[in-house]
Amino acid sequence: MKAALYARVSTEDQAREEKVSLDTQIRDIEEYCQAKGYEVVRQYVDVQSGSDTMRNRPDFEAMLVDAEKGLFNVIVAWQPDRLFRSMYPAARLEKTIDETGIEIEAVKQPLDKNLLGIWAWVAKTEIQNFKERSRMGKRGVARKGLIVTRQAPYGYYVDEARRPQICEDEAYTVRRIFQEYAIQNKPVQTIADDLNAEKVPTRTEAKYGWSAAYVHRMLKDETYIGRGTYGKHRHTGNKHRRQPEETQIVIPFPPIIDEDIFQLAQERKAHTINRRGRHHDVLYLLRDIAYCQECGHKLIPRTTWHHKMTREGKVYEYHYDPPLRYQLCFGMHRYPNHFSCRKPGAINAQELEELVWNKLVEVVENPSLIAQGMESCQKGSRENVIRELESAKRQVSELGWKRQKAIDLQIRGIITEEDLAKQLKFTMERLEFFKAEVVRLSGEVAKIQQGQVNFTNLEQVARQIEARLRGITDEERTELVRLLVRRVWVDGEGNVTIEFAIPESLPQGESLLSLCNADMKPGDGDNMRRPRL
Repeated sequence: MKAALYARVSTEDQAREEKVSLDTQIRDIEEYCQAKGYEVVRQYVDVQSGSDTMRNRPDFEAMLVDAEKGLFNVIVAWQPDRLFRSMYPAARLEKTIDETGIEIEAVKQPLDKNLLGIWAWVAKTEIQNFKERSRMGKRGVARKGLIVTRQAPYGYYVDEARRPQICEDEAYTVRRIFQEYAIQNKPVQTIADDLNAEKVPTRTEAKYGWSAAYVHRMLKDETYIGRGTYGKHRHTGNKHRRQPEETQIVIPFPPIIDEDIFQLAQERKAHTINRRGRHHDVLYLLRDIAYCQECGHKLIPRTTWHHKMTREGKVYEYHYDPPLRYQLCFGMHRYPNHFSCRKPGAINAQELEELVWNKLVEVVENPSLIAQGMESCQKGSRENVIRELESAKRQVSELGWKRQKAIDLQIRGIITEEDLAKQLKFTMERLEFFKAEVVRLSGEVAKIQQGQVNFTNLEQVARQIEARLRGITDEERTELVRLLVRRVWVDGEGNVTIEFAIPESLPQGESLLSLCNADMKPGDGDNMRRPRL
């Protein structure tokens, strides 16, 4: 038997703890395999929470891929919760096991691969209970005026009693930032540039040194006038969601800034925003779909209504109507000392929009270009859809068999009614999911086999759009761009790549306006094919 060894810890700190260290897990697994006569041919090690969706568990995913290649016959872990602590990883693992026939074993306790659903349900419940107890404990600590973690805002540190104290070296920088912004009227970007030039250290969250955004966050943080807050945001998935004020807990901090200078800074921030005017009031055809190909960041719109310049001691002021419109790379704008994607940094918005619009008109006037792109995309996806359909059918068949097996085990008294209910709940949820997948994928296969693309319908709709192009309004033009263009990439040399999002099916006999207002959302990845021109 060729064995794959899998070990996991939740954090780097836990990896160094003797009780669950990676070394301990690996040593125990190797001894187990030696006693069983297994040959360890692969090792997979992750440092990531078991409740994660595997996006940050590269070795777990690599192990499943290698299992499909038949590189080993059995997976051995220290305990079941090292492999999974939520439904999704368990389902992925079970799918791979069912398709390949490999075994799965754990050193510390028996593990029946047919009961992965129950193991995952128990592990998920345990995690949810732990999170809730942890959240309640942290709020109790915060109500006592103590810091929940060992981290504190820039300018403070946490003492042994878990109370915030002023870090004088950093507090000097905090006072300097407020002084220069509120009293000396320095722009935040100038303040950030000066701090970077003087090599003033930052905290770890400032990845590329001091930035205008980092300074802005400090300028509006009430912690510096003594009003710290716990529970202002709650992390869910990949986002921090702001919580209602009534659920937030105020923690007293020793103030670094006088309240007068703090309020002066807030007044200046508000005045600057009102005086600057918002570029959102100006139409940008490629807003949110234009990207820098060098760093991957979005191109952000910027508008200039007027500017001043001094020549030979005389001040000249210029006003623009309509305003000058241009777009900047967000990476260069936010982290000017780290990214240098192009020179000059500004891209003329009108020229870029005209280039994209002319190419879009060319595509609409030549439906054969759309057909070629659709054929290319569908040719590559046909085999994948059929393969997914066959896999979904196997899952439906196997889950039906597992359902009946669980019922038989309960009738024979091997498992309790409670265990049966848990197993059936998990099995039926997955069975319904895969049945729906069979229906969806069968529809996709039928659509592909019935002629790939209805080119007649496609050409008719293209002609309708073409006819409307003559009297199109700015709003309709924007909607059409959002419907048919997924992303626009601009490289450092000014070369432009347009990634079109061609709908799989277009309404027949519809006008441009109703087409753009259809239920299908522009750029919807589930309903679009994406040829790149």
